[in-house]
Amino acid sequence: MIVLVFSGVFGWVARHPPQACACGPQISFSRDQPGLHRIGGGIPAALAQLPVRVKIDPAIGPPIGVYRDGGALVLYGASSRFGVFRFTAWTRPAGFGRRSLHALAGVALGPGVRGAVLVGGNGPNSVTWLQGGLEMVVIGPAATFSDTRAVSAARAFARANA
Repeated sequence: MIVLVFSGVFGWVARHPPQACACGPQISFSRDQPGLHRIGGGIPAALAQLPVRVKIDPAIGPPIGVYRDGGALVLYGASSRFGVFRFTAWTRPAGFGRRSLHALAGVALGPGVRGAVLVGGNGPNSVTWLQGGLEMVVIGPAATFSDTRAVSAARAFARANA
């Protein structure tokens, strides 16, 4: 019986290695952003049409798309300074205040702005912070968006939105 259970578990692990985990929501880093509306008309015009006001740092490079729904999503491609990643900004959720984030935050992004870094494993790397009444996140694929790139990108956005 134990051998049968062990061989069953071993067989499942062999077919589903840890790096193939489909845990959590799937995040698209392509121009196709399911559920979001892509805004045309150039970057300044697109940013002006977002439901939340955000600024981008031109030194990062031009985004490949600006999207909206309840918040903002700015998508960067491989030619950006930090490679492929997404910047999102949403109205801060109720109950998620500075005290909650500061308990998790481990990196200074700017004067009075701290971010929580999520790195490692086979999922994406990200930094989350609160600024100007918004929850902001930079997130990218772990294979190309290292923790160093994530923190640097977050610092660039934190400076631009100070």
